[in-house]
Amino acid sequence: MAPIAAHLIRGIPIDSLGDLRDRPLVAKEAKEKVLAKRMGDEIHGHFVYADSFGNSVTNIFAEDIPDQWEANRIHIGSDLFHVDGLIKTYGEREPGSLVALIGSSGQLELAVVQGNAAQKYGFEYANVPSRISGKVVSISETGDAITDLAHDQLADVPQDDRTSIECGGHTTLGVYPLDHDQPEMTYVAILGKSGCLELSLIGDSAAKFLGLKVNDEVTIKRFGFWAAYFLVVASMVGAGILTSSGFTLHDTANPAGLMMIWTLGGILALCGTVTIAELATMLPKAGSDYLFVREAYGREAGIVVGWATFVLGFAAPTAVVARLSANYLSIPVSQVISVGPAEAYLEPLLATAFVVVLMVTHCLGHRESSGIQVLSTLVKITLLVGLVVIGLLFGEGDWGHFAASHVPDSNEVFTLGIGLIYVSYAYTGWNAAAYVAGEVRDPERLLPRSLIAGCLSVMGLYLLVNLTYIFALDPQEMTQRSIPEVIPVAQFAAKEMFGNQVGDVVSVLLGLGMLASVSAYMLSGPRIAFAMANDG
Repeated sequence: MAPIAAHLIRGIPIDSLGDLRDRPLVAKEAKEKVLAKRMGDEIHGHFVYADSFGNSVTNIFAEDIPDQWEANRIHIGSDLFHVDGLIKTYGEREPGSLVALIGSSGQLELAVVQGNAAQKYGFEYANVPSRISGKVVSISETGDAITDLAHDQLADVPQDDRTSIECGGHTTLGVYPLDHDQPEMTYVAILGKSGCLELSLIGDSAAKFLGLKVNDEVTIKRFGFWAAYFLVVASMVGAGILTSSGFTLHDTANPAGLMMIWTLGGILALCGTVTIAELATMLPKAGSDYLFVREAYGREAGIVVGWATFVLGFAAPTAVVARLSANYLSIPVSQVISVGPAEAYLEPLLATAFVVVLMVTHCLGHRESSGIQVLSTLVKITLLVGLVVIGLLFGEGDWGHFAASHVPDSNEVFTLGIGLIYVSYAYTGWNAAAYVAGEVRDPERLLPRSLIAGCLSVMGLYLLVNLTYIFALDPQEMTQRSIPEVIPVAQFAAKEMFGNQVGDVVSVLLGLGMLASVSAYMLSGPRIAFAMANDG
């Protein structure tokens, strides 16, 4: 405000400072809740918009806060952040700090000192889809491409590079107001005077210079790196790592052979990842395998691959992993709570409920869809990382188990080869982000990064988990166990390191963690059906 005040003091008319900009002060239906409280008293509100400085403004006004509340003892927070005390000036906190204050609008704001709170913390203000589609309906006299996407459809689209707009083979990042300053010859998306989104080339004609024309498709995308990355990780980390190693140790008792096939499986998956990353960059559209086969071998081959992938690669694994998740959860539950004759139906009912809940969540929109994916994946990864770290540091085990390693004979090589098939299954999902390529912003840059980073992360995690299995389990004793005993190898290892009670807790957490895989299958699979439906 200081520059504005200086201009007014010098006698410059207020009208010359720029066009009057309306700013919504009414509360929208938002998912990001905000809570201000002190000594048991609470004020509930939510974010309503981000101002031009990136401060996240709430619908809590200064007059809503009781006078007797001491500013430095007020706690402001939500599930995503916590701030203690209201400040009066930004100088009271270090640069980069998240602060709360009453802004010039008279409303409670969350800000970052010398930064942008909306960008840094990803605050969102309403439920918007991950992809918004429209088309160019007319060309203005200045050559701007006017779309059929009205302002109210874009009210909650972030005005920064978290959003990409594609049209006519050209991409720009961010949706900006009409008076936003940009250098000459910059391709931008603006909220134009027409009341709709307009694609403009500053100082020139977008239609002439970029070839934009009526009926060109316009696509706004919001999936970013982390959503795509967690989708890859969630798709890969599933039942395989929790079962496959038990078979190999049971059949070979060879720790070195176990580590070798998991390393080889990771390298093969990485090769596939690099390939799919290149293809997805060339064709950044929903569909992945179906799309690539259709372009290479024709529509008929694409349909066969598309349906096979949809049914066998997503629908079937969704049912299997949901049932496995229900199994991990129902066993400890049935030990504590007797459900009588209904026990036979507990597992399928739980599995069905999981699928229904996740389906509804994914239908709600981008925020809920990506949010539940990230959260469920973090649960699963945290569990496996915790098993590795806590197990290796504090669990009962023996590094001497590695002494059982040996050069495999011909029969064992065949057995390890069979084990590699199981391992390859455990690594499936490395191409998951390619299925939502049509919804990823800046796909040429973000898709390869998310695919490769996800695959490398999972490969490293798998090797550490198998290291923990070997530390916890005596390979020679594993050969004496029955197959049903060695299948849940993660739970078995937890019991060996910490006892039966901890093993049951791990079983429950594994069941919850597997829901991340179910969620990933349900998020990726429908994109194949969507791509085939688009082709008629």
